[in-house]
Amino acid sequence: MRQIVLVLCAGLTATTLSGRAGADQSPGSPQVSADGLLRLDEKMFDLAVRTGGEYFFWGLGEFATNASRGLHVVDGKAIANRHGDMSHGGSAEVAVPIEPAVGIVRFFAGIQKKDVIEVRRPDGRALRSWGEKVEFIDTRHMLIVNVSDPEPGVWTLVVKGQGRYQVTARTRKRESDDTFFRFVHVAGRPGHQGLFKVEGVPAAGTEAICWASLDRDLATVTFTFEGAEGVALATLSLEKLTPSEPFLGRCRVPPEPFRFVARGVDRGGRDYERHTAEMFAPRDR
Repeated sequence: MRQIVLVLCAGLTATTLSGRAGADQSPGSPQVSADGLLRLDEKMFDLAVRTGGEYFFWGLGEFATNASRGLHVVDGKAIANRHGDMSHGGSAEVAVPIEPAVGIVRFFAGIQKKDVIEVRRPDGRALRSWGEKVEFIDTRHMLIVNVSDPEPGVWTLVVKGQGRYQVTARTRKRESDDTFFRFVHVAGRPGHQGLFKVEGVPAAGTEAICWASLDRDLATVTFTFEGAEGVALATLSLEKLTPSEPFLGRCRVPPEPFRFVARGVDRGGRDYERHTAEMFAPRDR
């Protein structure tokens, strides 16, 4: 099992790093200049905006304070990417059109000296805090907001302040309930193996590899196979090696039709439940 997990980890790392760059202000970095501007690593900032990544404008201690909030990364389609150097008292408004098919949008903005950064809905209302479908991190120089099932229309990201700034928005289409779970198998040449989706459902009673990718960072989670009446047929032991990876583990295929169910609590204390819409029908041996 560990060999499988390590192979998957290497593949995800390569995918995540290719074509994008970002940088954080570490706690040991010089922080704010005499005129109130957060000091940047200019080379890393330029690299991030040039490659389509984000430069994170962390102030001293802010990363550690916010790391446990459970904000998850939306690595989807970039629909806005603006950066520049704003003079004192300057402002920028970036229009972000959201289509009906969007399942989640991630707004990001950072500036060396922040007066105001806010996300406005199509009706002009500003997002202010965490909610049922809103994840929200607001720091001294930066704002990051994830919105699930955003209403269609033109959203607006507003930035007012001074210094170098960056504004991005990324979206991911609404996915069906069944895309977060699959049976997988190991294939490929030795040393270049990877995990590939199994077509259909394995035979009842056989051991398989289960793969699950959840759309929220959870503090606790359990996985089960459940029958049509919601009765638990099996509890699964799935794990991930690092926070950025999907869950993975060996599982035994039930002898009757079943759903895959994930239940837990996210790091904001909210209950989470997701299940496949499809009832999987195992093959006979």
